[in-house]
Amino acid sequence: MATNGANTRSSCRFAGKVAIVTGSSSGLGMEVALRLAREGAYVTLTGRDENRLKDAEKLCQNEARAGVGLGVMKKPAAERFVSVVGDVTNSDVRKKIVDETIKVFGRLDILVCNAGVFTSPNGLAETTEEQFDMIMSTNVKANFFMVQLAAEHLEKTQGNIVMVSSTLAIAHWPMATVYSASKAALDNLTSQLALTLAPKGIRVNGISPSYIPTRGVRGLAPSADKIEETAQQQAAFLGPKHPLHGRCATPEEFADAVLFQASDEARYMTGHTMILDAGITLLGAFSNPSG
Repeated sequence: MATNGANTRSSCRFAGKVAIVTGSSSGLGMEVALRLAREGAYVTLTGRDENRLKDAEKLCQNEARAGVGLGVMKKPAAERFVSVVGDVTNSDVRKKIVDETIKVFGRLDILVCNAGVFTSPNGLAETTEEQFDMIMSTNVKANFFMVQLAAEHLEKTQGNIVMVSSTLAIAHWPMATVYSASKAALDNLTSQLALTLAPKGIRVNGISPSYIPTRGVRGLAPSADKIEETAQQQAAFLGPKHPLHGRCATPEEFADAVLFQASDEARYMTGHTMILDAGITLLGAFSNPSG
């Protein structure tokens, strides 16, 4: 979490900024929300699990209290966060996310499209139409329409968008064909939207991490009670394959990269998808213990 290790540092990079982070009730999205909270942002959190979302909001409040620059904040920590429960594949939920953000905070500076789905590993023969549609709807369609809703507000603030992709967009695993295709589509969408929105002063970038052990691995787990065990098994298998450091990235390292892209430090960058993988995609295709 945001208070560990090197990330005990804090700054005012996002003081007064308003961010939406989709899929932020756990895992990587929650880590991004926590870091934004510590650095002074107002954040709208979203997720399908109401209890996890409430817990994430409380953690964000704690991070906000621990952050620096609180003297310049107009709201106390308890009022700096909004939670919207629901699935981003639902158009009403997407609209509510943006509407609630504007209603409560009055502006939008940052949109982090983090919500995504990875189903159980399936190859060509095993993939159902339902799985195909769910992956594409969550990983591509929902992100497109979130941007569509947010663009008018981001134009007013000269804000920016960060799309969360995956190295599987460029590295290949036959048991993740549809997921890989969805992330490749998202990378292309990132560059297309960057061109479309540049005249409006909106930056659009992406980040493609290699495997990071979080609840996002639940699509690989045989059951809900095996999620943590599966995450660590995957990390033990894939970690040593990373040429640099010989381990998987941490959620904190992922958040470092996202916050850089969302900050003014990246003000001259748009249409770029950053690879966060310690060099593993340089090796080409990789196998998987579940495959």
